[in-house]
Amino acid sequence: MGQQILLTHDRAPGDIVCMTACVRDLALTYPEYEIHVNTTCKSLWKNNPHIQRPIAKSVPGIRSYRLDYGKYIREANIHPIHFVSTFHADLSEKLGRPVPVLYPHGDLHLSDWKKQNAPVDGRYWYIITGGKSDFTCKIWSAAKWQQTVDILRQFDIRFVQDGALFKGHIQPPMSGVLNVVGKTNLRDMMWLIYHADGVICHVTVAMHMAAALHKPCVVIAGGREHWWWEAYCNVPEKTFGQQCPPHPIPHRFLHTIGRLPCCECKGCWQNKVSPMERDKAKMYCKMPVQDGRGQLYPRCMDLIQPEHVVEAVMSYYKSNTLPPIGEVPRIVRPDGKEIIAGTLSQKPAAPAAPPDRAPQFLNLFQNTVQQPPDYAPTTVRQPNLAKPLAVVNPFVGLKHTPAIADAIKNPIIGGHVTICVLMYGAYSFLHKQCLNAILSTTKPEQRAIHVACNEVCDETLRYLSDMRDQQRIDKVIVNRTNKKKYPAMRQLFYDMQDPIKDKWVIWFDDDSVANRDAAWLDKLCQKIVHDHARGARLFGAEVYWELTANQVNWIRSRPWYRNRLFRTRRGHEAPNGKYIQFAAGGFWALSTDVIRQAGIPDPEIGHNGGAYMIAEQVWQAGYCNGGWNSKNQFICTSAAARRGLEEHHTGTAAWQPGGVFKKMHS
Repeated sequence: MGQQILLTHDRAPGDIVCMTACVRDLALTYPEYEIHVNTTCKSLWKNNPHIQRPIAKSVPGIRSYRLDYGKYIREANIHPIHFVSTFHADLSEKLGRPVPVLYPHGDLHLSDWKKQNAPVDGRYWYIITGGKSDFTCKIWSAAKWQQTVDILRQFDIRFVQDGALFKGHIQPPMSGVLNVVGKTNLRDMMWLIYHADGVICHVTVAMHMAAALHKPCVVIAGGREHWWWEAYCNVPEKTFGQQCPPHPIPHRFLHTIGRLPCCECKGCWQNKVSPMERDKAKMYCKMPVQDGRGQLYPRCMDLIQPEHVVEAVMSYYKSNTLPPIGEVPRIVRPDGKEIIAGTLSQKPAAPAAPPDRAPQFLNLFQNTVQQPPDYAPTTVRQPNLAKPLAVVNPFVGLKHTPAIADAIKNPIIGGHVTICVLMYGAYSFLHKQCLNAILSTTKPEQRAIHVACNEVCDETLRYLSDMRDQQRIDKVIVNRTNKKKYPAMRQLFYDMQDPIKDKWVIWFDDDSVANRDAAWLDKLCQKIVHDHARGARLFGAEVYWELTANQVNWIRSRPWYRNRLFRTRRGHEAPNGKYIQFAAGGFWALSTDVIRQAGIPDPEIGHNGGAYMIAEQVWQAGYCNGGWNSKNQFICTSAAARRGLEEHHTGTAAWQPGGVFKKMHS
């Protein structure tokens, strides 16, 4: 029988989550201990393999240690230490032997049944918009919370709002969310966070749970606490200790340390916003402000805008840095329009319309479903943290649509397609978002993925190298300079060493995202099969272009021109036709046979005007378009503002073969 010890702590849920890291690391470092715990929030210890069953009080014959972190708050004013590590430091001092931080997060365990059964139908982000009335300095503006929800819902991200409604808790309700406030316990919170795409919250227990469960998390922190005390981020300061490995999913911690006199070098640690709120310690915010709708909150929290939170949510897979918030970033909707949250109006905005399909609770919280009991195994197991992380797409909430016939197996498609992706510039977030969405919505046995890069950043190259090493993608072509879109397209289409073998090619610009319908590939294949008999070989959102006289002359001079009449605005051939009906250039599908038959894309095509000239090549070859994704209902195209080069359109008076520079977009 090993040496028995009892560890106690009696504070908030977030404290207990951090204490679980200390217990895990003690058990892994010194397996001779049989560890008992006596804490508040006992449900957080369920299924924990490192302890005996939690006990309610001290037991004679078992040495007891009360863990405390009070003095380390003061030390954190001088040295960058993380809250998690203070339990280790305190226990090391009391045991007289070092307890190292082995992993930079708490240690929570769900039953296998809860891991396999989600409490909510569909994908969602988990949010807590409030907090406790004894720490109102932690709470952000409810109006800004609502603006953030409204903006992110335009990206088809859905939300589950949670939070306690015990005495002294404040939970501003949001519209356009699934509200389960007051209906859950700590185990339910863990369950919801485990199955969420990510978490948005203040400094509260949810951020510690997200870290323990390896989930993306955006923390609206302000300047109350030092960032190094709370943030689960991989920074040079090594706040968890020199030997601790990095966190696998670092958080986005929105702090304002250094932005205001009251938090210039460290957190202020004030409790309440206004003297109107009673505080025994009289620790009141020095710079309270109003949000325009009557809510008083700290100036440091006011510096954080909805755009900051949106940028942070959309930033996953970016570099792991921890700067304070800067200028308000520019946010662009999927349709290319800029979103400006602006100054909050004096009157509340109308409630947001519910999503097309709101997430719905299944009956898993009800007694109608038999759940296996939670229990604590007696054996101590080494956690398997070496397992590679799966590529996930934390940026969007995919709609779950009914399954349809597996059209890709139709002989017209051939059971397999080639997906080509073009990446440009230092926009690694866009590159990862685009490719991760493809990977998460298509099956490896159904597609090959070929990527061409024009002047991309090192982070994108590292990411693509990792994807290639993991055999997630099949080909990468790297151009150190901007070769432009259509020459790079020809590199992909006419690689004689590794030619495309599939019957269909699907094209993605890097700002097109497969985040609208998880079954998009099946539905595209179904459309291709349906329209094949009428000669449709190009599929995408239909757009029209009116040709100039110079463009007509250029088309007639090309070797692929077959004297087929141009079209009217309605798409009919006519002697006076002057329109091209084409698929928008950010996403389309095209027959490989037609690519080769018509020499698509023409090598003279410039950077602008290529999409409609490709469509005219298809038309002259004897085929037509099949409209698809006209409302971005399957693929979100132009999800970012226009970037990079703009040239005069192909064939116009100011144009020359290969393109003529017009201007650059930042």
